[in-house]
This record gives sequence, structure tokens and C-alpha cells, in this order.
Amino acid sequence: GVFLLALTVGARTGFGAVGLLGHYVVIVSLMCLMAGALGVIAALAGGRTPPRDLAGAMVPVGAMAISTQSSLACLPVMLAACTRLGIPERVSGLVLPMGVALFRITSPAGNLAVALYVAHLYGVPLAPAQVAAGVLVAALVSLAAVGVASSVTFFTTLVPIFMSLGLPMELLPLLLAVETFPDFSRTLGNVAGHVGVTAWAARWRRADAA
Repeated sequence: GVFLLALTVGARTGFGAVGLLGHYVVIVSLMCLMAGALGVIAALAGGRTPPRDLAGAMVPVGAMAISTQSSLACLPVMLAACTRLGIPERVSGLVLPMGVALFRITSPAGNLAVALYVAHLYGVPLAPAQVAAGVLVAALVSLAAVGVASSVTFFTTLVPIFMSLGLPMELLPLLLAVETFPDFSRTLGNVAGHVGVTAWAARWRRADAA
């Protein structure tokens, strides 16, 4: 069904559809990477993790994130990365599973970027109060999402946001066809957030013990 929809749109708009989808992929990917950068900052500034150690520990995590597009599948590798960073198992064994279950730092940013992009395409004006409501809904929806590929939860996470903003949803099936590409950035940002928050929590525990 997605293929036929994409074929119809492509036949009508030609290469214009390619530009539209490419623009969408770049915008959502950048938003997710920027959100994931907050996780890196949490590890560096909050957890006082040496940059070189963090980069070395995150290489296998990033490879797993790209290959699986699932933060849940990355959990064993993230646990190993935290051990490599010297984070106590009693901290990583609690914080990481909670993070995978509830904390997806890229979900609100990425999903709201999708909504604002569609609003721009359709020329739908959004008042500040509407955007604030969309932010709140995006944050709440992210708590109920599952740590798997975003193409699986694409509609369940975006439809509530679109409804709160009063946006048309006809374009969503077409965007789903290219969701795999921004999903790389979503998963990379999420695992960076998980490890960053865990490193920060480990520093708090060390301070409390001291």
C-alpha cells in the first residue's frame, strides 16, 4: 500500500516528491541527532566521562543501533559499554532498563519535527499554545512507545500529536516509506541519552558515597 501511494505521488509530482522526502529525512534526522547530543553532554559534563573513553565505548553501541534500529536490542551492548566506562553494575543495571522502557530522548523532538514539517507543507498556521500542547503530547506519547524500530510505532506515536495540532494525516503513509533513514538517528540519539544519563547517575552515586 505504501509503495502504491508513493508510486502515485511520484507519477504526479516527479522528482518534486524526491526533494520533499529528502528534505523531510534531513530535518528529522538533524532534530534527533541534536536531541541525542544532550545525552553526550550529560555523559561529558554531568558524568565527567573522558571524551576518548566515551567515544571508544559508544562505537559498538552505535553499530548495534544502526543495524537494529532498536534501543531495546542495544541494551546488552549498552550494559557492556557502561562496564567499560567504570559505571557500577548496580547503577547501570537499574538506570539503563528504565531508560529503555521510558526515556527516549529523540521521540518528542523527532515526532514534533514531523508534525511541524507537515504543517509547513500544508500551510497550517500553529499558535504558540498549539505548539506547546503538541510538545506535551509528544512527551507523554514517548513514555508509552516501545524501544523498537520507529516504523513499527510510527502511527501510534504521531496520530495523537497530529490530532492535538489539528493537522491532516494523509501524508503519513508516504513518510512511513522513508522512516528507516531518520530512524538511524533516532536510535543513535536514544542510546546516547541512555548511556549519558547512566554516567550522570553513577557520578551522583559516587558523590553520595563520598
